[in-house]
Amino acid sequence: MLMSFLLVAILVLASCGKAEGEQEEEEEEEEPVGEQEEEEEEEEEEEEEEEEEKEEGEPQYGGTVNFLTFRSDFEPSSFDLTLGNWYTEIYTGPFCEHLTMGGIDKYGPRGTNEEDFTNIGECPEDFNVGCLATSWEITPTKMVFDIRQGVMWTGNAHIGMEPRELTAEDVAFCWNNWWQSPIGIGFYPFMKRVYAEGNTVVFETEDFDYCWYFWVGDGAGGTGIVPHEVLEAGYDDWRNQCGTGPFILTDYVMGSYVSYVPNPNYWDKAIINGKEYTIPFVDKLVLPIIPDQSTQIAALRTGKVDGSEFVSLRYKDTLAETSPELITTQYCSSYRSLALQCKPGSGKFENKNIRRALMIGTDLEAIAKAVYVEAELHVIWWYGMPALWTPIEELPPETKILFSNDPDLARQMLADEGYPDGFDMELVINAAAQDELDFGAMLVDQWDRFGVNLSLKAVEPTILEQLRYSRAFTGALSRGWGKNVRGLSDWLSDSLQNASGIQDADYDTQYLKAAATVDRVERNALLKDLAIHYLDTVSVIPMPAPYSQTYRWPWLKNWYGERNVGFVNMGPMYARMWIDQDLKAEMGY
Repeated sequence: MLMSFLLVAILVLASCGKAEGEQEEEEEEEEPVGEQEEEEEEEEEEEEEEEEEKEEGEPQYGGTVNFLTFRSDFEPSSFDLTLGNWYTEIYTGPFCEHLTMGGIDKYGPRGTNEEDFTNIGECPEDFNVGCLATSWEITPTKMVFDIRQGVMWTGNAHIGMEPRELTAEDVAFCWNNWWQSPIGIGFYPFMKRVYAEGNTVVFETEDFDYCWYFWVGDGAGGTGIVPHEVLEAGYDDWRNQCGTGPFILTDYVMGSYVSYVPNPNYWDKAIINGKEYTIPFVDKLVLPIIPDQSTQIAALRTGKVDGSEFVSLRYKDTLAETSPELITTQYCSSYRSLALQCKPGSGKFENKNIRRALMIGTDLEAIAKAVYVEAELHVIWWYGMPALWTPIEELPPETKILFSNDPDLARQMLADEGYPDGFDMELVINAAAQDELDFGAMLVDQWDRFGVNLSLKAVEPTILEQLRYSRAFTGALSRGWGKNVRGLSDWLSDSLQNASGIQDADYDTQYLKAAATVDRVERNALLKDLAIHYLDTVSVIPMPAPYSQTYRWPWLKNWYGERNVGFVNMGPMYARMWIDQDLKAEMGY
């Protein structure tokens, strides 16, 4: 681990090249209004000597961005997204694009500031814009996307592929490979047929899916568009990758980093202060792989990395003390939940009252304070969206009691179901996630109060994902959740994402009715009731949703804490970042 970090640090130091600097706004404003003639003449001479004089606030090209993702602990064991390792999309986002994306320039801090784009699980439908598609038409049985003209595949010499133009046939070929894969079939039960028709791609569907923008547009679960040459050469090998995105994947050193260089033919532009710029700005993008959280923080504190999209609040005070220059934003992040194994024939957790007893006896508030410092106890995907979310104090009594932290009641409930002495059970957690290790230890103590002897099984992230999809665990399994409107579909009886394996016919019926409702207001009312139904079943126990922070050094410009434009996709944000290399040098880095 230490060697991996040192390698990243060496790369960072080596990448800090000389570049033209930009004067800080504050410095310019402090200049006297009327300059002496000598100073004016000197400035005129400097302008003549420089080929390109930068205006105040103008972006700079060049340099390297070293950036910590929200899962810098994750190792991309395969780049084949059809295998179900969705964390890999962290590393495909810089070069792999989708049909639509979140409109960060239009709706984010650079535009109307209506959306902060901090939710890694979903970009709200209202804030989507075109990416590889320029327009689309959605009906209950068909989705038609017009494909952007003039977009180029970067090519890949390793597989003998020359750069060429993206076509509708490319998109249809890639999509058919994805949705007909073993993983894709589970994600897209509504899909009938995908084909190219002129410059459009047509998705024929069995019925209307209200999350079309998530499943089809934004690339949930692995629908980044790749050419057939990559699929034929071997999708899993990082050296075979090719895309249309702002960067080109150039290197992957296991346990150390993934790196990229700019795509010289990238189609998109950035608008800054009313001026259009070719992007990306930087010469290199490096995403370090650092399993240990304390080592991640040390890299941030010492300027070895330029920014991080996820830092626990536990480090807020120490970072403020040691590195007060760091710029930060705060957001309510994704959260963990404990999926209880209740598939048919699995045993005691098929009993709803036993599941409810476990949650009733859990002190969620203590976990929130000890593990996360600041956290919300009740999120359920769309926290902060009044049309869909019900606060704890407004829940029905039979649901509100789940948050009561009553171990005596929990013990009595277990006795009533035939377990007066409790029972043994196992919780599978992510060995690389410190918060899971911490709240797991707390649960061992808390559940012991009402007779449950909990043991922890810490496994690597890839193993955890395999256990989740196969449901090959016996007691409970911790998994992460983003905040997204489509989350309730994960608990359909036949959903691949249904980690608990619960079979609830009433839930299925209510969900399918809501999902088929085209009117958004009517649909939201149905989904709001369905979320309460979901809570009542306790097929999962939601852990507190922590507040987290983004951090960046002042020299990292044009990033406002956005974290996603679709599904764990930071690609467009990386493309818009630039380094004020003079400021970085002035600060001693």
